[in-house]
Amino acid sequence: MNKAARGKLVPFFILGGKLNAIWPPKQPLPSSFLTRTKSRTPQAVLTMSSSIVLRRSPRLAVRRAQYAKAAELPLPNTVVVTINENGDTPLTVSAWRGEIELVRALLAAGANVNHATISGDTPLTLAAWEGHTEVVRELLAAGANVAHMTNVGDTPLVLAVEFGYFEVAKALIAGGANVNQETANGNTPLTLAAWKGHIELVRELLAAGANVNHVTNVGDTPLILAAAVGYFEVAKALIDAGADVNKGTAINDDTPLTIAAWKGYTEIASLLINGGADINHETLNGNTPLSLAIEHGHTSIVQALIAAGAKD
Repeated sequence: MNKAARGKLVPFFILGGKLNAIWPPKQPLPSSFLTRTKSRTPQAVLTMSSSIVLRRSPRLAVRRAQYAKAAELPLPNTVVVTINENGDTPLTVSAWRGEIELVRALLAAGANVNHATISGDTPLTLAAWEGHTEVVRELLAAGANVAHMTNVGDTPLVLAVEFGYFEVAKALIAGGANVNQETANGNTPLTLAAWKGHIELVRELLAAGANVNHVTNVGDTPLILAAAVGYFEVAKALIDAGADVNKGTAINDDTPLTIAAWKGYTEIASLLINGGADINHETLNGNTPLSLAIEHGHTSIVQALIAAGAKD
């Protein structure tokens, strides 16, 4: 998921009455808001002190949901109105921005905690995506669907793991998230954590029962991915958890050891050799760990393989 794509979101809230304390938001408005509205008169937005003013986009009409008094909540029409072309509601925007007080107020007012935008994002996926732990916990307590998948197949846990939000991931796992739920391309939270090098998340997922030998749609395992990017601690944790050190890729039957030998990751190569990896494994194109290490000039790996009995 591309975070930059959400730069099109240009909400603007003005809260009156008892809710004044939660404005301005902790995060600044997106730069796209300033760019798109700099030629407009600010006073056109700064009106209705007892209202929430919901700006969709400079080219779209402004929607207003009237609050006579903050104490008169809940007002269903206020909390379900969409405010931009992406189908956001005040709750999806507030969750995305991490505005915990506003999230609580909207939930108390009856906002739909599982509303999905046209891209399939819910308040929970957006809060997880941005790493807002408090908001995630609040939404889970309000009944947010922890297993919801966006249009591209991302779950809240997948998003938290991909961007390295450890506390968010812990909250989601505690809330019942499936640690082995696959994305559209067959990734799991563990394959993503291994690929990104998030060692604490790797350990947390393994402790929660993640499949250490899961194979993605293109034939990668968590260990293959860790070996491919050189994350020693991740590779060690996976091997300690029972990862198959000889599982090959679907395309060329490359094993973690042939990959480490090719890329020159000496520590990982030694770890795999000591962990029982086949030092003479031959890929589909005829390469072995030793031939790859020699070809790419990785002397220390060559020496380690020969010492372990690799054939020339």
